[in-house]
Amino acid sequence: MTNAGKPPLAKRFRRWARAIVIQCVAGLLSRLPLRWVSHWGEELAALVWYTAPKLRRRAIASITRAFPDRSEGEWHTIGFESFRHLGRAAGEVVCVRQLDAQRAEFIDWPPADRHVMDRAIARGKGVIFV
Repeated sequence: MTNAGKPPLAKRFRRWARAIVIQCVAGLLSRLPLRWVSHWGEELAALVWYTAPKLRRRAIASITRAFPDRSEGEWHTIGFESFRHLGRAAGEVVCVRQLDAQRAEFIDWPPADRHVMDRAIARGKGVIFV
């Protein structure tokens, strides 16, 4: 870190460039069907599990602390499935507008309640739906 408390310029630039690439890829993927993007997210996460040993070791170390009574094989299974789940979730986040557009297919609610939700969405500040 520099004396101003900021990371070096090169590191800030790499972070900025990575964020731009992620935003562009997410923008392109958001136009594809949710099912495809979720599946690709799972597969990419599985690839990361096998090709990023440092990340895998860190994940297994955390799982080991959380589940000390499990076997080593179970730790690896938990880690691998956690990565896949996170990949699927990332795909869903990328396609969240599709989910919003299709919410009527997933939710059965009275018209009065739907009206309240539509008004909240129309305000443009976001809605957390549980």
